[in-house]
Amino acid sequence: MKPNSVEPIAIPIPPPPPIADNAKCSVCGEPQAPNSGEGLCWVCRRLKISAWRDSDLQQPGQQE
Repeated sequence: MKPNSVEPIAIPIPPPPPIADNAKCSVCGEPQAPNSGEGLCWVCRRLKISAWRDSDLQQPGQQE
């Protein structure tokens, strides 16, 4: 190693909080999607994302 070089420091990254295997969707009661931090199943999560997208597209036309 060179005398003036800086050695990288390894910083541990904490694991994400575990999702219980029996966690249920807060809307419909189905099992939660593994990547959903909102407590939603994959169907309700997609519906929520679609609703956000639709509302974002409608907002500019509603201005008077």
